[in-house]
Amino acid sequence: MSTVAEGASLLGWHGWAGLVGVFLYVFAYAALQLGHLKAETYTFSALNALAGICVLLGLTPAFNVYSAAIQLLWITLSVIGFTRVFLMRRKVHFSADELAFVTTALPSLPRAAARTLLDRSQVLDIEPGVVLTEQGDEITHLVYILSGDADVAADGHDIATLGQGAYIGDVTYQEPEPASATVTARSAMRALTFDVASLRPFLAERADIRTALEASATNNLRAKLRAANARAIVEATQGANRTAQAQQQTAATRQPQTAATQPSHRGAQRAPLPPVPPVPGRDAPLPGRAPSHGLTRPADPVPPPPPPLTPGAVRRRLLELS
Repeated sequence: MSTVAEGASLLGWHGWAGLVGVFLYVFAYAALQLGHLKAETYTFSALNALAGICVLLGLTPAFNVYSAAIQLLWITLSVIGFTRVFLMRRKVHFSADELAFVTTALPSLPRAAARTLLDRSQVLDIEPGVVLTEQGDEITHLVYILSGDADVAADGHDIATLGQGAYIGDVTYQEPEPASATVTARSAMRALTFDVASLRPFLAERADIRTALEASATNNLRAKLRAANARAIVEATQGANRTAQAQQQTAATRQPQTAATQPSHRGAQRAPLPPVPPVPGRDAPLPGRAPSHGLTRPADPVPPPPPPLTPGAVRRRLLELS
């Protein structure tokens, strides 16, 4: 601990100020290269100016004219950049349609960069029934729907409906590839359009705008896939319900007639059944019994109970047994 304290005392506040300036230089440049910071922002210019001031203060104990000149020039350029961003933002204006596009589709893009992109766009009013893209044909415009709806069909089948905030041509606008579906305006539409012939070379030069537009198109594509999956689930459920109803109707038509549906024979008189001929050896009449010609044999008669025994009859029975 004593060694650290001695080292801190030897640096003094000048040395600490110089180290802070070095850290701010590295931090600002790393954030710019990693894409977390844009050059046309107040933050980038302010970090560079503050870093130059800290390093200049660190040179006070051992002044070096060359290092001091570099820091002064760096501070001056940072102030110029700060002023430039301020003036650019004051001059940037958006129409209501453009502002809706910037705030919804490109919220992270600096306003000056968004203005540069929108200078290559055009707002159009589209009538119902107008074909915006034809399946198999190369697209000519990237379209952003500000209002209205459009139907999407592929191979003659309707697959989706696009509404406000959706892109048309977002899959193939960067490369000259054929459209994967046909898009037709369902209702009156208002759209922001970009001519891809001029948009492609512009995006090749402006990596920051290209990255922001790609991220916006990717999010839009994810929303389309979610909507398509939800529609497929609904259609599959409806188809299963229709199949089940058809099976129930078929089973109902194949059921046998119930008592309510069978014809009634209550008023008709039934013909008497013919007598069953007797079978020799089985249906021979017993002695003292008339022959039976019915369907079933009559039951045998119950024998009468024996007469009561008298005392004389009991004695005779005992003598016989002895």
